[in-house]
Amino acid sequence: MDKKKKEKKYFLKDSELISIDDDRFNQKDVVDNLRLIIENTNPPYNIALIGKWGIGKSSIVNLLLDKYRKDSDNYIVQEINAWKYEKESDKIEERKAREKNELAIRIAEHPKMFQAYTPEGLKKALEKAGYEVKPLGRGSLKGIPFEEGGGFRVSYDGDGYLQYHPETNSHHGEAYYKTSSGRTGTKRYNLNGDKKND
Repeated sequence: MDKKKKEKKYFLKDSELISIDDDRFNQKDVVDNLRLIIENTNPPYNIALIGKWGIGKSSIVNLLLDKYRKDSDNYIVQEINAWKYEKESDKIEERKAREKNELAIRIAEHPKMFQAYTPEGLKKALEKAGYEVKPLGRGSLKGIPFEEGGGFRVSYDGDGYLQYHPETNSHHGEAYYKTSSGRTGTKRYNLNGDKKND
């Protein structure tokens, strides 16, 4: 009868350490060095543990916190769950995008707002709100920057645009603003926000 040799299989559990007794990778050395930094550096300061997933960052933090929790007379441990805030930057970007669209939308829906701006002031306000302000894309002033006597345009809300056309080469006889979107249609206004009939 052949006896097969049994092979021993070894597995390492991929979970963070809670106790120094479970430390198989000498994380204690890192923890001791961190304690020296913390205890010999004047606040305020930040310490960042950077490394690949599973390298032991959480274990180091847990072992370090364990030591300081035991010394609660001298240290206060405050934990913050960074995962809770991981989408916060996305929310900030969404809010910026929404606010960006709101200026042009408000003006398109309330054209009397045009009178609150000079063309240069409106251009600056749109730039400050985060719009990409471009020269006009068609006609005799196509591609000519505002600063060189051309007009400007911005896109908003998917299919909308707002543009300023100076009096130069205007087939309407004066400077005007134009708004267009699927929701409001295409409309032209004088600089006071009064609707122009073509």
